[in-house]
Amino acid sequence: MPVIAVDPYFSVWSFSDRLTDDMTRHWTGAHQPLVGLLCIDGRCWRFLGPVGGDALEQISVEVLPTRTCHVLRAGGIELRLTFTTPVLPQDLDVFSWPLAYVDAEIVVAYTRSACRVLAEQAWTRRAGSRA
Repeated sequence: MPVIAVDPYFSVWSFSDRLTDDMTRHWTGAHQPLVGLLCIDGRCWRFLGPVGGDALEQISVEVLPTRTCHVLRAGGIELRLTFTTPVLPQDLDVFSWPLAYVDAEIVVAYTRSACRVLAEQAWTRRAGSRA
């Protein structure tokens, strides 16, 4: 399923049904690992990638033309992630931007003292490579 899909050269996909089961990849299969952790009161929950804390359970996923929406849950925490690529052909300036947005909404069942979302891309592009 698409995670970030700007164009054939800049795209990151999840080859598994759940974001936490495998590392993300380019559509060609080359590893382009993204890592995502949600840390609350010193405990980290993994929402993207196979390494880190305990995995949040993926409740749902919805793939739409310009975005992919995920809902993940564990221990009174619900994380709603939306990966959006602004590829709107009526605005060619925006269409040409090599970027994507990640929106994270955190819903908790009770008050917590500290909450942060950590995300990191873990690949480097070699000079002259396209993936």
